[in-house]
Amino acid sequence: MKQRRLLVLVVSTVAVGLTMAVHAQSDVPQTPAMPGMQPGEVLAAVNGDILTKADLEAKQIAEIRRRGQPASGEHMAKALAEVTPDALVAAVDEMLLLHRGKELGMRVTEQQVQHVLEALRKENKLESDEAFASALQKERLDLPALRQTLERQLVVNQVMNHEVVLSVTPQEVGKTAYDEKRRAESDIYIRRLRSKAIIEWKNEDMRKLWIAKTSAPPTDQKA
Repeated sequence: MKQRRLLVLVVSTVAVGLTMAVHAQSDVPQTPAMPGMQPGEVLAAVNGDILTKADLEAKQIAEIRRRGQPASGEHMAKALAEVTPDALVAAVDEMLLLHRGKELGMRVTEQQVQHVLEALRKENKLESDEAFASALQKERLDLPALRQTLERQLVVNQVMNHEVVLSVTPQEVGKTAYDEKRRAESDIYIRRLRSKAIIEWKNEDMRKLWIAKTSAPPTDQKA
């Protein structure tokens, strides 16, 4: 049996719940190369909060893994070109949702984070602290970084659950129709947040990518 070593965090943004899957192998590097950029380079200020190259890279890695794309050697440039627009939009959208969470006074408790961590360990049969730490280490992660990711995603989930409330239930319209309606309403809500956002782009290429992907008009001065 192949060694199962890739730790992937799968988080739903429309309902509180996440799981961790372990796959056979991973060729996704820790930090995808982005020519001409430095790790701490500021790409944009989103409602006053800073989006850096490192923030974008985290989303790129997540998207590459989600798609299961080969992303080493000669495949890297192609993989980055394909995922960067979606990764950029995901990074900005998360910042907008976290900002909204602050406005609503939403907080994540230690108990909530610990509950999710225990669920992830159970899902992946990582019974001991040593096994859990080893799985994280193989992904070049540590517990503080994972906790920070969980805290951010739990706030995002809280915001979506609070703001996107449907007038029907799955029992009334069926699960498939309900899920489709929720996705549509969630998309409308995100678009509304984008339209109200104050985004000051510091990188012109990223600004163009975001506008092209979201079909949104510019909301700031050009880089």
